[in-house]
Amino acid sequence: MLKTIEKITYCNKFRLNGELVTIEQISEIYEGCREAELNIWEQYERQKAKLLEESLTFERCKSVCRQIAKILGA
Repeated sequence: MLKTIEKITYCNKFRLNGELVTIEQISEIYEGCREAELNIWEQYERQKAKLLEESLTFERCKSVCRQIAKILGA
């Protein structure tokens, strides 16, 4: 997931915002995005684990999990 204004395209060669780039440069961007997504997922899982320790109904737990996901931008 790219949350920046960068635009990656491929037509015989990779381009980043219209400029020719190497696969290594593209890989760095994707790796950065992947790490950011994993951090968000880890935060979500930690919050969800805290919820499971409480005695919430299934519907309440589901509602709170959705709120957490919305806050984290998922």
